[in-house]
Amino acid sequence: LAGVIPDGYDGWTGDSGLIALGVLNEVARAAGKGINVPSRDDNKQAFMSAWVAALPPPSEPWHPLLWSEGDQEVLQSSSTSKIYRTLDDIDEDAT
Repeated sequence: LAGVIPDGYDGWTGDSGLIALGVLNEVARAAGKGINVPSRDDNKQAFMSAWVAALPPPSEPWHPLLWSEGDQEVLQSSSTSKIYRTLDDIDEDAT
């Protein structure tokens, strides 16, 4: 995102926010929108287009926060990243 985001940008989301902006721009580029930054040769652009095409569509609840409670329980018991802790944090932020 060089040349688009000022060098002194210090958003509260940090690197994660910049990555999210980059992914959103790639999705927009694949839809014929977005900005052509960074510019790429045809091979690299074909690779990125294929990568974006492999992403799950917005209609699929691919993120664990959107899963059913039963699926979240399976994740909770099988992961070191506890989903319920994240859900509790979201509830606290919302109130």
